[in-house]
Amino acid sequence: MKQVRVRFAGFRNTDDEWVNVKTDLRERSIPLEPAECHMVNVGDLVMSFQEKEEQSLYFDAHVVAIQRQDHDATECKCVFLVRYDHDNSEDEVQCSKLCRRPSE
Repeated sequence: MKQVRVRFAGFRNTDDEWVNVKTDLRERSIPLEPAECHMVNVGDLVMSFQEKEEQSLYFDAHVVAIQRQDHDATECKCVFLVRYDHDNSEDEVQCSKLCRRPSE
């Protein structure tokens, strides 16, 4: 098992954490561009912006359904139904609220 030490800005080194590289780290997610919506499929893991009264943050989510719409490359009109991994809630979002994993 390969681990790395994570040091958080503004904290002491006693607050460092050791994390598993394979299970706890991933590449940076990329904002989904309107012309890239065809790259997202049902079942994909994405990051989706969830807005609530107490906080608005990006969370891991899985795509449950997609309502594809005709549109140009500058504005996506598709609607993505996502289920957030942390609380199992579902939300319909536009592509402007989604980030995808880098292509392999």
